[in-house]
Amino acid sequence: LGGAFVGHLLLHLLCLEVLVPMLDLPPPVASDQPFSQCAARQPVSWFSANPVHCLRSRHIYGHAPPHTYHVAGKEHLARPNPEIGAFFTMKAASVENP
Repeated sequence: LGGAFVGHLLLHLLCLEVLVPMLDLPPPVASDQPFSQCAARQPVSWFSANPVHCLRSRHIYGHAPPHTYHVAGKEHLARPNPEIGAFFTMKAASVENP
C-alpha cells in the first residue's frame, strides 16, 4: 500500500514538472479597475458567496443592510452597502400577465 502511495506521488510530481509547463499557459493579467467597479457588475464575490460572512455581517456587526448571501437567480435581492463592500444592485424582473 505504501508503494502505491509513493508511485502515485512520483507520477503526480512528474506530471506537474513535465506536462504542466508544456501547456504554455499565459500568465494572469492584473486589472486596473478598483474592486467597487468590478463588484458593481458581478453579483457574486467572495463576500456574498460566503454564508458565514453574510451571517456575521447581519448578527455580529449589525450592518444595515447586511451582506446578502448570493443565490443564483435571486440577484435582485442583493442590496448595496458601499461601507461594507457590497456594490451590486439590480432591478427585479417584471412579471408578465397572461
